[in-house]
Amino acid sequence: MKDNAQGRQDFLLKMYETAWENIIRTDESLWKFFIAFSTVIIAAVFFSDKAFKNPCAGLIVALIITAVATCYSFNINLWFLRNLLIIGNLEATFLYANDYNVIIPKEWHPPYTGNFVNFREFPSILGFVYPAFGIFMVIIQARNLCRQQQIYLGITSLVLLILVALYVCSLARRFRKLKKRAPGPAC
Repeated sequence: MKDNAQGRQDFLLKMYETAWENIIRTDESLWKFFIAFSTVIIAAVFFSDKAFKNPCAGLIVALIITAVATCYSFNINLWFLRNLLIIGNLEATFLYANDYNVIIPKEWHPPYTGNFVNFREFPSILGFVYPAFGIFMVIIQARNLCRQQQIYLGITSLVLLILVALYVCSLARRFRKLKKRAPGPAC
């Protein structure tokens, strides 16, 4: 019976270690992606008239890249929160109540009460930074466009906004389901 308990504890510790490795890897990849995103958006916006011979085309490319970056960030947010949820549930299995707020934050104690869209976790914050940065860059350049191009750019922005919002809502729904089915004592 002791070997079974030790095996279980080893398994939980390995899962705990793996989940934190995933969180660290996610954080590192987000920073790299953010740097690449910023560079590409700046290039697309400021060099669009030279590269595309049409500044509106460059701005549309910038908006599409922004939409993809936003979706990517919220997708990473889903996996980040999934790992926090699983870690919290695993820790509840082998940590004592007084370990919370010492080893891990109290709010991570199962059940995880955080929302999918939040201003506490880095991936979710980037999900708001990307569109704000991308739209700011587009607005700076859009004033140089003719009225027809501005309308076209506005319609493209609206369509992309709706698509991104639908995608983020579907991810939030997946997270709510995951919170209900996550392994651990909070189930």
